[in-house]
Amino acid sequence: MKSKCSWIVFLLVAICLLDGCQINRIEDKISKDIGIQCKGGTSLYEMDTHGGFHGDGLSFYVFEFEENLSDQIVSNSEWKRLPLDETASVLIYGDKKEAVSVGPYVTNEKGDPLFPVIGEGYYYFEDRLSLSSNHQIQLPLLERASFNFTIAIYDETNCRLYYCQFDT
Repeated sequence: MKSKCSWIVFLLVAICLLDGCQINRIEDKISKDIGIQCKGGTSLYEMDTHGGFHGDGLSFYVFEFEENLSDQIVSNSEWKRLPLDETASVLIYGDKKEAVSVGPYVTNEKGDPLFPVIGEGYYYFEDRLSLSSNHQIQLPLLERASFNFTIAIYDETNCRLYYCQFDT
């Protein structure tokens, strides 16, 4: 009987520990995705619509930090200084200059852009479709039927990190 009680206690402790590991899971995933440490921030906004057909959806998170992350970002060659390149800008803000408007794609339920316009900071952009080995010949991202990308913008002025993973 004592052996059974020991196993039950062990399993309960293990479950509690595993549940505790989930607390920083999203921050760990984001840190891995964008190559900078983003633990310790305060979550200001969370949205995740993934889980649908083939995992399609939009994840969008906003974190505010007490410390400036610019030193980490500058040492990572994947991050670039704002302004955004044309593709990233169309994806998150849209392009109304052409006869036919394009985007934005990263929007809320009403169709409004989720990213605010940020003047000072850095951005990270990864076209994850290009990482797939079965897509040898590709159209430019904005000409494709589907998108799989990750984009993050760090607002230097407000020490805020905006992160998006988009999959269609």
